[in-house]
This record gives sequence, C-alpha cells and structure tokens, in this order.
Amino acid sequence: MSAPDADWPVLKPFLEATESTLLIAMYDFNADYIATTFINAVKSSDIKVVLTWDDGMTEPEEKIRKKLRTKLKDNMDGWIFKCGNHHRFASAYHEKVAVRDHKAFWLSSGNWSLLSQPDIDPIGDPQSAVRMPDVFVPVDDFVDASMALHPPNPVRLAGLSSTPRTIKIQPVLTPDNYIGRLNELLDGAERSIYLQYAYITCSDKEGDEPFTEMLAKLAELSFKPAMDVKIIVGQ
Repeated sequence: MSAPDADWPVLKPFLEATESTLLIAMYDFNADYIATTFINAVKSSDIKVVLTWDDGMTEPEEKIRKKLRTKLKDNMDGWIFKCGNHHRFASAYHEKVAVRDHKAFWLSSGNWSLLSQPDIDPIGDPQSAVRMPDVFVPVDDFVDASMALHPPNPVRLAGLSSTPRTIKIQPVLTPDNYIGRLNELLDGAERSIYLQYAYITCSDKEGDEPFTEMLAKLAELSFKPAMDVKIIVGQ
C-alpha cells in the first residue's frame, strides 16, 4: 500500500480478519483509533501477537504502548529495537509490515500514524476525504525556471479490479533488499521513472555509499532526453 492515499480502509479489515496470530514490525505507532481496532481484534479472538517497535518513542506512542501492555498483557510479546551506534540499525528500525496467521501480509510505505493512516476512505466514501483542497504551487516559485520540472496534475482515485486472480508480489524492505531491487528497476527503465517519497537525502557517511551511488544513477538517467522522470517529494 502507498500511504496516506487509501491505506486505513485496507489496514482496518486486515486486522479485523485475524484468526490466530499477528507478527508486526513498526517504526511509528501513534494513531489511537488504530490501537483501538488492534486491541479489539486481538481480544475478540484471543490472538497471539508479536510486536517489534522502534525505540524512538514520542509521547503519543508511549501512551499507546502503555495501553497495549495493559490490555494485551496475556496476548502480546513486545520487543523494542534499540538503534544507534554499535546496534544493528544505526538510526531507526523503519519497517511497516504485518503478517496475519502466517498466510497473509500487509506492507505499506506508511506507519500506524495519524499522518500515514488518516481515518478516511477516499474511494469508498469520497466525502470523508474532503478537507482542504490540494494546492499545487508552481515550481518556478521555488527553483530556477530553466529546470525541466512540472507540478503533477491531480487525478481521480480509481478502485482496483475486484476479479480474483493470482499475482506475484515482491516485498521490498529497507535495509534488507531495498537498494538492490531499486537498482534493478532503474537499470531496466526504458521510457519513464516516477518516484514518490516523503523525503530524499544524500549522505557521505560510511556505509551509505550504495544509496549515494543509486542517487547518482538516478541523476544521470534524468538527463537522458528520451527518459521521462517525475518525482513527488515532501519537505
């Protein structure tokens, strides 16, 4: 799933359909309505849960952590990943994935947070998504007008086909297989590359060379006359 477009309408029934086990790895978990749905689903069927969580706890996360430990103390094993120097992850445990009953998984670009999983259903209930309108500011207001950049045109959300069929899925997780798979996709691009990220940063730190090399490759591709490159990025 790509958050925050239409993630919560998929995550909620995924949690509610759990029958026996939930294995979860999460970076940020601060949405109380997700915690409520999660707790209700676990308690209703006496589900066994393993939750692995990044240690960078904010105040809302600490409240949810306390609620989970109180209400799910007999159902849940909780693990906090310590990040930093001399730990397995240098800065953050950034996963957002859940495995249900060892036979189905939920994988998203977004955390279990207010921003990543807003309580809206833009496809099933378009009115629920009506907040402030999207504002597309001309790129010329921010960058050199000679740069070949253009703001995207808004498009109407469309539902996916409901016809059952088998498809092959390749989960891509960072740091596990992310950079290798992304390089494969960039190397195979013939006409276009479309990217959407919350942020893109460049680093000269030891160990970050593969990411820096990937960004250099993307920069080189963006100058190819026949290659259509578009990037949506947050702040």
